[in-house]
Amino acid sequence: MGPTRNFFLLLWLQLGVYGCSSVDDTLLNRQIQSFSSGTVALAAVIQNDFELAEKANSMAFTDNLQFQLELGGNPETTLKPLFSRTDIAARWDLLAAMSGYVETLSLIATGKAVPSTFASVSSVINGLKSLDYRQFDLTHSLSILDTQALISDISIFQELFILPARDKKLAAIIQAGDAAVKKTAMLLYIDIGEVQDQSGTCSYSVPANDTDQSISSLRLCRGGLRAIVDTAIKSDVDTWKGKLALLKNQNGVGGTGVSSTIIQKLVAAQKLGQLLDQTLIETQAALVAMVGAHGDIVDTLNPENGVAFATPVLNSRSGIFLQKVIMAKAIVQSAEDALATLSQAPTITSILSNSGGQNDK
Repeated sequence: MGPTRNFFLLLWLQLGVYGCSSVDDTLLNRQIQSFSSGTVALAAVIQNDFELAEKANSMAFTDNLQFQLELGGNPETTLKPLFSRTDIAARWDLLAAMSGYVETLSLIATGKAVPSTFASVSSVINGLKSLDYRQFDLTHSLSILDTQALISDISIFQELFILPARDKKLAAIIQAGDAAVKKTAMLLYIDIGEVQDQSGTCSYSVPANDTDQSISSLRLCRGGLRAIVDTAIKSDVDTWKGKLALLKNQNGVGGTGVSSTIIQKLVAAQKLGQLLDQTLIETQAALVAMVGAHGDIVDTLNPENGVAFATPVLNSRSGIFLQKVIMAKAIVQSAEDALATLSQAPTITSILSNSGGQNDK
């Protein structure tokens, strides 16, 4: 992942080495550190999600290209990425803003002043300013006006990095940050999307989603990253179905062994599709849990709420958030392994070559 991965890794390490705290309330400090580490890890998971989608698309394109050439066709040979560089950059800017926010909280909570020359502040602010609703295709579930408003609301993050004496205004930053966290989670949740319509209005218009409500109130139409990955996998499955049908219709070519190998790849592709979708579902669940974990911090800072102080972090929404992130990371790794295995499997050409073009007896 290059410089971006290094940034997240350094941030993760930085968050982990702060040992002492000038904040009187130990629970608040633990909640902030928990939220910070979980958010950084989730940002890395989301990046991996998009990278896996591109790899799945590349695999499907390669398999189909080879099949078309085997049929004697003249297919398009240029692989087109699922997302443009600017579209991906916009998502990375959003994740960088989240990471910058939690780093700020962590510094303040541990009694460290936020340097005026905080290295990532300038780039984060510039990234937020350059966000454009056209870089996020949410038209499957939001109107253009709603998308514009959602992007605009996320600009709250900019204020959190330039507040005067921000190391003395933890409560003010967290209160404002709560709205930004909710909007960011909602944007990314819709961006990941759905594979099936959840509303009866999807056939002719987008649902009437209210971005001021909770994520649980959303009704999405098919679209977003989940639908894109689903389409790529289905394309690859159709390619292997086509190869199996072609092999079956060819006289004296291939046999039981060859058919079995192709069937294995066909089944593996379908299992990969299920695993990739589960990866994205777990990422969405972690985004929902992230909002809840930040809510724990808000509640702890609320003097009228005495319950939060008695709740251990591991049994709270903060603990659930970390559990969701750990689950998402594990499934991402499983998906990466499955995709790598399937991509390295023998091609139909090599299968036929090794069989000598003869029927198995």
